[in-house]
Amino acid sequence: MSTEERRGASLFFLCPKGGPVWKKLFLLFFAPLCYDIWEICNVFQGGDPIKFYVTRHGQTAWNRANIICGVTDLSLDETGMEQARETGRRLRDVAFDRVICSPLLRARQTAQLICEGRDLPLTVDGRIREQDYGAFEGKPRLEPGFLETKRNFAVHYPGGESHMSAAQRVYNFLEDTARKYPGETVLVVCHGGICRIIESYFHDMTNEEFFRFNMGNCEVREYVLDLPQGEEGETW
Repeated sequence: MSTEERRGASLFFLCPKGGPVWKKLFLLFFAPLCYDIWEICNVFQGGDPIKFYVTRHGQTAWNRANIICGVTDLSLDETGMEQARETGRRLRDVAFDRVICSPLLRARQTAQLICEGRDLPLTVDGRIREQDYGAFEGKPRLEPGFLETKRNFAVHYPGGESHMSAAQRVYNFLEDTARKYPGETVLVVCHGGICRIIESYFHDMTNEEFFRFNMGNCEVREYVLDLPQGEEGETW
């Protein structure tokens, strides 16, 4: 129903046949104004908020060896598989509506193990793949050049992404998902670098806090996103 139709419906119920003329005139002129005020207020009200449960994938061999792993497509090791199963047990009472995971194998394996025995729709979304660390892939995590670049958010890793370019796709993912699935409870299975960016979306972080933030394998954090709602239910 359009705004004009809703106004008309309001006037129909507010101005029935009969009754004092002054009352009809008052409602005729002021009811639309009151309705417009209500509409303006509604713009600032959110739709149904979405609840995200965000987890990092289970352990891989490179995690265990403290080696930088971005888009390199590794599988979980035995410990990582058990971490995912244990996370599934801890989350067994959470009524998820769906699961969204990174396309990388370690995230897909984690999602499948967490949701084992559940009939849940699973979507793969490339926007939450791990950050591309370029030339640093496969190098020790304490590599000086890697740590220096990690502190400079607008600088691309050689042959890879910057924090800012990765944040753009992750922030878009969060808001698009909130618009698409309002009111749902969604499990997001991704990566350490992506978890850091998600944390920065919901909570202000200093540069140093962002640099040092770390989520353990299969650690889970909860977030609620309630976007503003426009006139016809659209969010922006």
